[in-house]
Amino acid sequence: PVIWLTLAYFVFWFAYVPRLPTIPKEFDLSYGVYLWAWPVQQSVIMLGHVREPLVVFAITAPIVLVIAAFSWRYIEKPALALKDSPWFAASPRPAGSDEAN
Repeated sequence: PVIWLTLAYFVFWFAYVPRLPTIPKEFDLSYGVYLWAWPVQQSVIMLGHVREPLVVFAITAPIVLVIAAFSWRYIEKPALALKDSPWFAASPRPAGSDEAN
C-alpha cells in the first residue's frame, strides 16, 4: 500500500507542482510527428535491422522532429494561412438548393 500511495502522490505532484517551459503556440510539431513517426520508424527498422524499441526511438526521435519542423514551416503553416483567404471562402448556395429535402 505504501508504494501505491507514493505513486499516487507523485502523479499529483508531477501534474501540479513543476512548471515546465511552455512550447510557443506558433510552433506546432504535433501533426508532423503524428504523420512522420511511423514511416521513419519503419524505415530505420528495415534499413538498419534494429529491433530494440529504445534504440529505434533514440534513432528516430531526432529525425522525426527535424522533419516535423520542416513540415510545419513549409507546408502546414502556409496551408493554415490560406484558410482565411478569399479564394477559399464558402460559396453561397443557390436559392432552393436545400440539402435536407
